[in-house]
Amino acid sequence: MDDLVSDFVCEAADSLGGLQAGLARLAVDRSDRAAMAEMLRRLHGLKGVCGFVGFARAEALAHAGETLLAAISQAAAPVSAAAVAPLAAMVGRMADLFDRAAEAQGEPAGDDGDLVALIEETAVGLSGRSSRPIEAFPPAALPSSLSAAAIVSDRRVCAPWSGLDTLARALGDRLGKRIELMVGGDDVRIVQAATPPLRTALIAMVRNACDHGIETPSERRAAGKPARALLRLSVHQAQDGATIELSDDGRGVDPALIREGCVASGRLDREGAASLSDAEAQSLIFASGVTTAEAVTALSGRGLGLELVRREVESLGGTVALNSVPGQGARFVIRLPAAVLATPAARSRVAA
Repeated sequence: MDDLVSDFVCEAADSLGGLQAGLARLAVDRSDRAAMAEMLRRLHGLKGVCGFVGFARAEALAHAGETLLAAISQAAAPVSAAAVAPLAAMVGRMADLFDRAAEAQGEPAGDDGDLVALIEETAVGLSGRSSRPIEAFPPAALPSSLSAAAIVSDRRVCAPWSGLDTLARALGDRLGKRIELMVGGDDVRIVQAATPPLRTALIAMVRNACDHGIETPSERRAAGKPARALLRLSVHQAQDGATIELSDDGRGVDPALIREGCVASGRLDREGAASLSDAEAQSLIFASGVTTAEAVTALSGRGLGLELVRREVESLGGTVALNSVPGQGARFVIRLPAAVLATPAARSRVAA
């Protein structure tokens, strides 16, 4: 199996374990909003990585699961057990997919349309009134073979930024945009334990840039820009840690849209939003539920992606910040402590 996919299968075990823990909490208290929020973050991160490695079935299941989790979390009163049951079925189906992927060298073929439809129907009704019985999709336990310890090998661990150039091109094709991502900088090595959260953060950042930041070719030409957009990922190491910068030449982050997003999410009232400086408004792009998207898509729109970036980076003891000029682009800067570095700086160039 390709190193990247093999790493993904290992990481998926942790994500699914977290989802199962959340389901166990909801079984006790279906009003546990902290459990719902944590499950949403885990599922959003898993969905992004599924798209990254080309697991279309798992990506579709995760997107449907996000929709149902969002509906459950927004319900005025605790929902029925029947409304939560499709989530357990989704976790079981994904666990089976990843378990078989470990031997199939990729995502196995199949059709999950029945389960996706059930999840989406449940999200609409939130009462279990589906045309098909939920019992047709019994919860499945996480296979023991998916535990991280069971899939450890002596393979080389991929860098967190490996394959991001391919992801950017694929997302560009999907969105009707022409996007190129260039990677450069120092030969920075990240410890194995820090690689999964950092890769999840970087994937979310690239997805955000491609979906929100980069304009269509026609919009770019009208703005006097080349039709092909450029993302630059630079990695640099110093004695006190490492810096990772992702910059683009897209539309940038409009503080006015962030203020509107804060009001729409209930984070601020209009008076509070209006009192924010542009820098303060832009910093809130990392807050939960804040989005500039007009609609939810398979790629974005829930206000979870950049919150996920912040949480993953902070879990490593790092920080993330945004610097943006509307109309000119955006620059995200991740600063990581020396504890996540595996080797001293080699000062050689990074290969994409």
